[in-house]
Amino acid sequence: MRIMKWNERYKEYLTDESGLRGACEEIIFPSSSDELRDCLKLDLQFTIQGSRTGIMGGASPMGDGSDSRKAAILNLSRLQNIAEVTIQNNISYIRADAGAALEDIQARLRKKHLFFPVEPTENTATIGGAFACNAKGLTSLKYGSCNDHVEGIELLTADGNLLTIPRGNYFFEEDGCPLPDGGFLSCHPLPCKKERIPLLPYKGMDLIDLFAGSEGTLGILLSLNLRVIPIPPACWSLIFFFSDEKEALAFAGKLKTLPAGAGEILCAEFFDPLSLSLFREAKEEQTSLAPLPDPPSGATCAILLEAASHSEEAMEEFLFSLLEISEQSDEERTWASDSAIDKERFRSMRHCVPEKINQHIHAAQNKDPRIHKLALDLSGPPDQYEDYYDLYQKTLCECEVRGTICGHILENRLHVNFLPKDYGEFERAADAASRLSDEIIKLGGCPCAENGIGKIKRPLLKKYLTAKEQALQQTIKDFFDPHHKLGAGNIL
Repeated sequence: MRIMKWNERYKEYLTDESGLRGACEEIIFPSSSDELRDCLKLDLQFTIQGSRTGIMGGASPMGDGSDSRKAAILNLSRLQNIAEVTIQNNISYIRADAGAALEDIQARLRKKHLFFPVEPTENTATIGGAFACNAKGLTSLKYGSCNDHVEGIELLTADGNLLTIPRGNYFFEEDGCPLPDGGFLSCHPLPCKKERIPLLPYKGMDLIDLFAGSEGTLGILLSLNLRVIPIPPACWSLIFFFSDEKEALAFAGKLKTLPAGAGEILCAEFFDPLSLSLFREAKEEQTSLAPLPDPPSGATCAILLEAASHSEEAMEEFLFSLLEISEQSDEERTWASDSAIDKERFRSMRHCVPEKINQHIHAAQNKDPRIHKLALDLSGPPDQYEDYYDLYQKTLCECEVRGTICGHILENRLHVNFLPKDYGEFERAADAASRLSDEIIKLGGCPCAENGIGKIKRPLLKKYLTAKEQALQQTIKDFFDPHHKLGAGNIL
């Protein structure tokens, strides 16, 4: 086990993609569960890290100011074993350590013509990190969240107790949930199911799902058993360009009317004018984007689709339907391909937008370290995305800070990213984000629907939850981590 005293060599580990920077006195790189147990015996307060691709500050070592213990980082990057694929009852599974990168897991699966359906924008993320924030990824429209495909986990609680939890064995009832070690988690009353909120169980919930999205606050994840699926036999990627937002949103509405049967949409990602402008900016800078054509002249918005079908013939029929409802007569306004290479190139367009956002935030942070990423991951009823979009636009206009609106349009799960140039703009943006969250809650939506809570979205989560729900979260935390050694400052 490598326990390193803090020095400048490790400064990159003080932050994640949020730009929120913490501090610590030690950084530890364990390589086994036994070494992790030894770590937990130390009188330290731990922040658990993977590849630090999170954008909510969950991997930044920052406590809540209430603890005098030394702060330490537990980096799990040395736990990266990936087992061979196994098959049970015609279902394929793969087991991976928490520190294994998603791109490495997917590479292993492709050799078997399989894939793990949760594909975050940043594929260097670890599977442990994806589960820790319950990532959704590009294809959440079809495949849901990370926890939907996790069939078992192994983790260490704060006292070093190993819990092996298979899906389907332990469920929450009115008074709590039995545990694999024979214990019982007592918690009541349970709230009704709402957005998948971390540390908030509901009646009938599988115990595994309690740990999904818990961001290192309840235990240290060791390994996961993942259910994986065959790569669709016919799959196409398409990007439709539009002259304005009204045209793009109308197209999204028509997508909902497509008849079932011939094919289905796996993802629908919306790019607003600033998002598309950031892509143009990135294309001039990144050689990896060079093979992509320039967006057509006059295009201000775009929608990226991935569609699949059970056969090439059915896929052809489905593609014709998509082109028909797009009403695009100019071929340059539609990019389409069934090539795996082009699929990754199209996805790189989606990937470069948050990368450019992060670049702008880091540039502003270099001028004033008080600035960090400020993003809302909002959700509302799927049929109200146009109303929600108008509200987001109005908010950005009123606070006079540049910002992007992009994301999962058919689910009405859009991301609002503020791009302040200085601290004055950052303060206005933070105030606008708070007010917008209030409005979303009034409308019945959720201001923190994905990408985790971390430290940045804690105030928004408190707005969304009742006092009883917050108390239940604290009960869960106190049960698994009574001395509050893990994930200080995250979620609660």
